[in-house]
Amino acid sequence: MNSLFNADNPFWEGMGRLFDLFLLNLMWVIHCLPVFTIGPATTAFYYAVINLISKEEHSVTKDFQKSFRLNFRQGIRLGVPLTATGIFLLADIVMSFRAGTGIYTFFMVFLPLYLWSTVLLSCMSFLSWQNLTDPAENF
Repeated sequence: MNSLFNADNPFWEGMGRLFDLFLLNLMWVIHCLPVFTIGPATTAFYYAVINLISKEEHSVTKDFQKSFRLNFRQGIRLGVPLTATGIFLLADIVMSFRAGTGIYTFFMVFLPLYLWSTVLLSCMSFLSWQNLTDPAENF
């Protein structure tokens, strides 16, 4: 019974990581409220998650804020085109649903979503990888 309430128990360590992910998600949503900061917020999110996965003792909120500040300009340059692409694809989805039903509508909706998510994840992964090399070199 003592091992259940031990802070080093794998269950509680997992719950701590789950709470850290919750905090990161909340911070990402708050930082994305001004739409033009979606790029820097996503880059900061990936940076903090990678530091969380590395199993070193880090404060996820400090990691998020540090990466957000360091990569703001770079993230804006990436975020603006990705946001514009997302708005275009959202408009495409709305128009394809209004056009009718059938397999054509299915491909009109899911193919652009797949391509957009692939581009988004590729760009964000590259930015996160670049931060892992040495975030101080960006300035």
